Amino acid sequence: MLHAPAGRPKISHAPCRRAQVPLLNDVEAVEQLQPGSLVRFRCMAQYTYNPEMFAGEYDHVNLSTGERVRAHAPYCDAMEVPPGFTADMTDQVIQLMERLPVHCMSIPHESSWVSLSGSAACGGQGIALALQRAKRSRGDDSMEEELSAGPSLCVPHSHSSQSAMDCDGCDDENKKRLRAGAAASETSTAAHAAGGRPDLVPGAPHVKHAAIVKVYHDAASVKVNEAYEFVGILCCDPVLEEPGTVCGFVEDAQAAAVRTVAASTGPASSSVIPRLHAVTFRQLSPSWNPALDLLSPAEQALRRTALMSALTTTRARVVNSLKSALMGDGLAAEYLLCHMLSRVYHRVCEMPVGKFSLAITGLPAAAAVGTSATKELVAVMQGLRPAVAYVPMSIKNMNSKLMVPKMNFDTEMLHTGDLQVAPATQIICDETAMEDGQLDEKGLKNLHCLQQLATFQHILFDFNFDWMKFPTDVPVLVMSQGRAKPLMKTDVVVKLTPDSGAAAASQAGGTEESPEVQELCRIYMGLARALDVGVNNEVEQMVPSSFVEARKVCAGMAGVCIGCCSLPSVVFTVQDVGELRVLGMLRTDTLAKQTLC
Repeated sequence: MLHAPAGRPKISHAPCRRAQVPLLNDVEAVEQLQPGSLVRFRCMAQYTYNPEMFAGEYDHVNLSTGERVRAHAPYCDAMEVPPGFTADMTDQVIQLMERLPVHCMSIPHESSWVSLSGSAACGGQGIALALQRAKRSRGDDSMEEELSAGPSLCVPHSHSSQSAMDCDGCDDENKKRLRAGAAASETSTAAHAAGGRPDLVPGAPHVKHAAIVKVYHDAASVKVNEAYEFVGILCCDPVLEEPGTVCGFVEDAQAAAVRTVAASTGPASSSVIPRLHAVTFRQLSPSWNPALDLLSPAEQALRRTALMSALTTTRARVVNSLKSALMGDGLAAEYLLCHMLSRVYHRVCEMPVGKFSLAITGLPAAAAVGTSATKELVAVMQGLRPAVAYVPMSIKNMNSKLMVPKMNFDTEMLHTGDLQVAPATQIICDETAMEDGQLDEKGLKNLHCLQQLATFQHILFDFNFDWMKFPTDVPVLVMSQGRAKPLMKTDVVVKLTPDSGAAAASQAGGTEESPEVQELCRIYMGLARALDVGVNNEVEQMVPSSFVEARKVCAGMAGVCIGCCSLPSVVFTVQDVGELRVLGMLRTDTLAKQTLC
């Protein structure tokens, strides 16, 4: 009979407490963190393995006296048998438990300001580059008491691996382990450069942080592609066990053969990719706002009050920055803001309700050559959204890159793709990068997957014999050059109308904003996107009547194309668009009372 570990350890989710726990995302190398310490990991669940069984409870038997001591083994990779004892794992004594291994990677395409905001919010305590955790013994206090008093941290004098060994709170054994970890880090880095070290995430050599997270509680709630923050015990032992032994016990021939096969499949060992035994975790839902995440409730209230006092000005600054990147086109900037704030809040027969894919056409030829306009827009959007994925749709890129995750049954590993992103990631498909040429079978498949994502908000997984659909929520923006209709189909097409005067005015007024203003803009974007959708009677009457009037003017219009034809102002005015999505289809006074208070 399988059992779950009894009772989840009590860990405070208060921002001030979580900020004191070192963040795995902030270290240059995982060897800088002390094995056995409590760490956080902000990540995306890339793949879930089959649940694994482990010896949760068993007995330690004293070889001299025969005394029995009950041992518990959750939250660790291997059993530790004290000297002079042996482990009794007979069927009458052992208690098997179950945990779920999840291959997690740092959130793809995360904007740089997310980590900087977290570090600034916790006063530098969350930056794990300079933090070392003292090894905890079995006689230490509980995790709850440790967090209440603040974790014991050792601060090295520099960021080098050598300085990490000189922490005051580490004994000789810890220093030996740190030296071994530093040596393993240098060796593995050299092996990786030579092509001998496996990637932390298959198919993504650029991924800097990844871990196999062992989930003990509420494992059924962990889903692929979702973003989480795990808090758990780090296991990263660079000293591999001798062949033929497991946890100090000699293997028989059959067990050794099974271990040899397992070593050639599945994830790499903990010397390459660390294990994190999750004590607790939380899902980073679409309402997650990294600009407010680690602030205390009082500080969050101050930020919300500051935003409310400058709500109109803040929105105008956001529109102005987008307008400057769109060469002075104010209408395109309004629609782009609505697109960035859209989210899927319901599904009807697999059709997403609330998604708003957008295509902007008419970019000048210079943008296609140097992609200057697109790059400027990407930079602006990265300053506003937590994650932005840029997908250049060149012939070479479409025909060669892996866009969707694909299962490798030889290694039993899922190779990630460019489109495996966390919810709320902004995706920018750049058609201006497409040159003359022909898409091959792989390129057409990638184009199909992009279209499925834009239309149905599904990320397709290639399992060779079949395709699986995983629902998601990512706004898809298409940038196109000079075409009335882009290659990809979207909900709305806006033809860019450059305004040199407005662009110059936007650039003149859009000088480098202060950090406080940038923070307000990010808070506004996060709160506005998280708003619940509600349609009042006035809007319900306006939408169908406006659409009927538009179809009368453009009877042959297949979809909504703004700027391509002369539509009456009754269709959608700029103010209508702003109120419909920017304020979540709620009145401004409702926003102030229900959301920002």
